[in-house]
Amino acid sequence: SRNLDNEDDFYAPYDETDQNLFDSFILDQRTKEGRIVSRWLIFVRKKYKDITFADLADFMQKLAHTFLHTYSLPSKQYYECVRILCYRCIFRQRIIKKIIYDLLNTKPDHNHNNLSVKPKQDGNTEENPELIAMKQIANLDQIYQKKVMWMRALNEDKLGIKKDYWLMKEEVIQGADSLNAPRSQNGRRSSQIALLAGKDIPFAES
Repeated sequence: SRNLDNEDDFYAPYDETDQNLFDSFILDQRTKEGRIVSRWLIFVRKKYKDITFADLADFMQKLAHTFLHTYSLPSKQYYECVRILCYRCIFRQRIIKKIIYDLLNTKPDHNHNNLSVKPKQDGNTEENPELIAMKQIANLDQIYQKKVMWMRALNEDKLGIKKDYWLMKEEVIQGADSLNAPRSQNGRRSSQIALLAGKDIPFAES
């Protein structure tokens, strides 16, 4: 968002009473702001797959300025407070929560290493750039998880850790079958599952 880059960080404690009062102005279709929000939500429901985080930010910033202008409030004094109230109001709408959840819950794309916007036959794009970016992040997260599992399978020597910092050698404590799992000398049971999980993952694949 072009406007978002120019915004300063601002925080105001959440107050349910104040927020509900503000929402009654913003969502009431008898007001200018209420009609704007109503039409925008209808548009969003139709085009929700194409909505990006930047689109949400731009709308709420414009909505904040509209509110200030309607009630003749000085922007320098009230803009940041009104903006965060607008964010909290709009984020509570069901369709907006769905858009945000879908973007943040994007799964990795297992079929494409290099994701790009793929054109359809009609000339339109299949996915919006925000979703493409989120899939790229999900792919990187998956690679990171594999590398973590691979590294957990290596011992201290393979990781290049000096012997002075190695864990104590494990010793098997004899007893009941449930207690025969390897334990370190400090008495804590080691996690063999973590060691075995990544032992067969080659570094090239991780």
